[in-house]
Amino acid sequence: MEQVYETMKAEGIEPDLSTKATLARHYAASGLKEKAQAVLKDMESRNLKQNRWACRSLLPLYAELGDANEVGRVWKVCESNPLFEECLAAIEAWGKLNKIEEAEAVFDKLLKSGKKLSSKHYFVMLKVYANNKMLDKGKDLVKRMADNNCEIGPLTWDALVKLYVEAGEVEKAPASSIPFSYSGLYKRQGSSLRNLGEDEGR
Repeated sequence: MEQVYETMKAEGIEPDLSTKATLARHYAASGLKEKAQAVLKDMESRNLKQNRWACRSLLPLYAELGDANEVGRVWKVCESNPLFEECLAAIEAWGKLNKIEEAEAVFDKLLKSGKKLSSKHYFVMLKVYANNKMLDKGKDLVKRMADNNCEIGPLTWDALVKLYVEAGEVEKAPASSIPFSYSGLYKRQGSSLRNLGEDEGR
């Protein structure tokens, strides 16, 4: 990946944002933090306010490096008038850093935007709760989705199952309240849920 990137630059081809983000992610996964940081600074192009389109990529990438200060700095550029995509990227980033309150604050901005949220927007926050084993908050969020007439699809149920599994309460997962079309998600989680799903289909 690095060789391709350097070849492009040597031939006068400026790599696009997606290519740079992929390279930074590769460096981060390989533990090459300084190289990843250099690529991210290049993505910012000196003035992040003028290159705000890069924020949605920078937020989760800085989080991959465990750099909460940089995530906070990039988010401040967007915070006063954030786009939906920037909010989702910030929620994901704060979640990776286990900064739950910060993620919730960004999600609240989405809720107060006056626009109807789709299941995609709720799912990003639900995934944060699932990854941090916050079962009660996850259940409350799914209830809010239902109260707001938001469609609850397979990804949401899958994340909810993960919450119960991670919390060690797999036997309490509400399989009986889930449409049979989603019961396959539960069959992956163990015999208790398998039996519940099979009973539901009878």
